[in-house]
Amino acid sequence: MKTSRTLLALAVATALTACAGPAPTGDPVAAPDAGVATTSAPPAAERQPSVGEEAQVEETFRRYYEALLGRDYRTACEINAPETTSTLIETLTTQGVTVGTCEEAYSTVYAIPGAAETADRIATGTRIQGVAVDGDPATVSWSAEAQGQRRTVDSGFRRLDGRWRLLSATP
Repeated sequence: MKTSRTLLALAVATALTACAGPAPTGDPVAAPDAGVATTSAPPAAERQPSVGEEAQVEETFRRYYEALLGRDYRTACEINAPETTSTLIETLTTQGVTVGTCEEAYSTVYAIPGAAETADRIATGTRIQGVAVDGDPATVSWSAEAQGQRRTVDSGFRRLDGRWRLLSATP
């Protein structure tokens, strides 16, 4: 029973913060298991984000939650940065749950009694407060109600191969 409660807490944390985390620095960052590195963008003073870039980040954020609401785990996993997927799988593993793929991880989390409903309430109640782009890193500041309280979260993104990817946080 303790494992079920722990996994439900993980599900809520996943829904609230799977993509939450600090925006990456401009230093090169190797993605776990991906074998690729991103390089730093020009300083913000040299490159101002366009409204189009901010809209792209916001659209990525919305597509992620729409995918979760539709139980389209493949799309949600495609939006995740490689390290987000690794963190999700590793977190489940520490709870004694073995999954082999990102899709299996989401399917497992959403199968926990009460988890899907909780995650759906968070996703449908999300309000975007702002979007900031600073080269390849970006942040969406948003809020959602969970456990009777509206909480504000900053979700980090990074551009990888020309597409915006959600970053993970430690729940």
